[in-house]
Amino acid sequence: MVISSSGEWKHGRPFSEGLAWVQDGNRKYGCIDRAGKLVVPFKWRWAYDFREGLAGVHDEYRHYGFIDKTGKVVIPVKWKEMLNWTEIDYGFSGGVAWVVDANNDRYHIISNKGHIVK
Repeated sequence: MVISSSGEWKHGRPFSEGLAWVQDGNRKYGCIDRAGKLVVPFKWRWAYDFREGLAGVHDEYRHYGFIDKTGKVVIPVKWKEMLNWTEIDYGFSGGVAWVVDANNDRYHIISNKGHIVK
């Protein structure tokens, strides 16, 4: 749990790859670094741990995508689901991630550049 001395965060999660997700009073997630500086703005309805430099996020419509450690959307927030490799690990592993297409419910493996691999 991450605790803000200013009281601005309602919830926090453990650090992954040097950043921790924290939630503001509007129930949006952003990321802080180890010094407590906000590096990813409070924007996301939910966010997953960083894996291989990217974190899965979803918006208020439950569309999924991936951002980098600056908060830049690297893979558009357009997927219906992001699937986990194991029971607890979501996101990238070995440079690829599983997603589900919102248009036709097809499963895809995408690269860390957002290209469909399979």
